[in-house]
Amino acid sequence: MASSEFSGAAHLEMSSNVRRIHYLVVLAVFFSALVFGDNAAAKQVTLGPYDTADGKYDVTFDTSRIPEEQMKQFVLLSPALSPSDYMFAPSLELCITRDPRYRDCGSRKLDSPNFFSNAEVNLDRGREALQFLSTLSFPKELQKVVRYHKDSLSFSLWIQETRYQFFKTLDSNLLKRQSHGIDPTRLCNSILKKIEHASTQSEKYLLVHDWWNCVNAAFRKELGSYPVPSWQSFLKAYGIEEGPAVKRLFSKATDLEEKGRYAEAKTLYERIIREYPEDIKEDEISSEEYGTWALDRLKVMACRARRPADFSATDPQVLADRIREALRKKESCVLANLASCDFIVGAKNSDNFWSLPPEEAGPIILAASQRFDHRSSSSRKLSDQYWHLEFSDLEHKGSYAFGLKNIRNAWIWDSFMTSSHSLLDALHEPKKKKQK
Repeated sequence: MASSEFSGAAHLEMSSNVRRIHYLVVLAVFFSALVFGDNAAAKQVTLGPYDTADGKYDVTFDTSRIPEEQMKQFVLLSPALSPSDYMFAPSLELCITRDPRYRDCGSRKLDSPNFFSNAEVNLDRGREALQFLSTLSFPKELQKVVRYHKDSLSFSLWIQETRYQFFKTLDSNLLKRQSHGIDPTRLCNSILKKIEHASTQSEKYLLVHDWWNCVNAAFRKELGSYPVPSWQSFLKAYGIEEGPAVKRLFSKATDLEEKGRYAEAKTLYERIIREYPEDIKEDEISSEEYGTWALDRLKVMACRARRPADFSATDPQVLADRIREALRKKESCVLANLASCDFIVGAKNSDNFWSLPPEEAGPIILAASQRFDHRSSSSRKLSDQYWHLEFSDLEHKGSYAFGLKNIRNAWIWDSFMTSSHSLLDALHEPKKKKQK
């Protein structure tokens, strides 16, 4: 009997344990589904491109950190998109021909039959934008950004509403009212007097533009500049990347290339060439299509695939002597092999350089070397990192420099510079052919 009771108790205990384990497994599966379900739903999203004065702009973000619908609202406040409809109200004169909200635009001036009707459309647009900002839910990082937009837009809207009321009534007292701490009677008194003494409506209309400029300048001075640090804090807090996307792709590709991950870099460079054929890469000294830059990098990597490594020497003088010898013996292939795969050419004493594969640069330099005064050649140290092998021209029509660079105690030949315009044209010719 005891044995049977023991067996029954053991059976009950085992059944209870089984149920407990089953329950825990169900919970584990449930929570796993929650976690992995969220991760599966999360994705990288890019909004844009938006056209700006500085080119294309977009933002890329992870929807697990910030919902797409919210980001669609927040991106409208980006400094890259300013000035925007959320910073300035439309002027009364705005009339978009194909927008059904507007009636026939006419001259878009005060004497146009539909001026006031269309002006009301613009005022409504400004009020709707302000309502959007007033009801927007946003993270704490954007508090100063939203406040800046609200202050800017509300004052801008006040200007347009005041202009509208004045054009309706021609009551100059309307222009004397204060707003946002700006007192027109103190700051713009001379303009107000001119408006009061103007005899015609058209004259008053023109003078009100001066009033607009006066009060707006005073307000903008008080408002200050866009709170860029707050916007940057928002981007950092939510892992948001600003574009254009092609700029990020190019940066990622060059980073992969520097790490020796050539296959991955090649894929990105090819994507840039394929998807962004007209996007421009600009810096302080040059402007060129990203596709051209990507093609240059592909040629550098192709060169590296053919070579185990760039030729290098522990002593820059040894490398300079090897270059001299190749020039003297007119050895085009040797000269090309002495040059780094990542080779640039350009004008002396300037920042104007471009990439040119050594197998293309070598023959051009060798052909020009017949003008070099080899007896006057000299090599000199510029710094611990740079050394020059220099030649003058036999006919005094230019000078030439071979740039040597120290990378981790190994000297390579990575650049060629000249003051000869004809040689620069010859070095640029392969580039022009690629661009065609």
